[in-house]
Amino acid sequence: FSSCMSQDLMINLGKAIGRQCQEGAIVITTEFMLPLEATIEPMEFDADMPSGTYQFELLEKIDGYCWLVGGQSTAYIHRITKSLGGEYGSKRIKPFNEEQIAYEAIQYMEANKQQRTKTFLTQVRNNMVFHGFPDNWLPKLQ
Repeated sequence: FSSCMSQDLMINLGKAIGRQCQEGAIVITTEFMLPLEATIEPMEFDADMPSGTYQFELLEKIDGYCWLVGGQSTAYIHRITKSLGGEYGSKRIKPFNEEQIAYEAIQYMEANKQQRTKTFLTQVRNNMVFHGFPDNWLPKLQ
């Protein structure tokens, strides 16, 4: 159900479908439509990934009862009218070798480690407060 997805996630889902699926493919979502048109920017680290504009056509909107949600639900039936899917299926060259990918992953993990630790501790503390742990059990934030 798309009702579980944020607007950003629906936009990114639309981009992924517009980039990978072939024209004429049918896509069904519930509760929320996909964006009917958008432009996918080139990827900074992978120039071989297709970029450009995709388009969907809304074929039908169907309202009806859905026992899973306990009430009214809406299905949106889209057809891809313009896609980048033809470009996506071509053979691609790896943008990096495994060493480069591992090196960049470690650099990312090491960067801003102190802030990530603070964010993690804050999330743990918030969960503990939510679940009713005593104050003297809560981690100290600095």
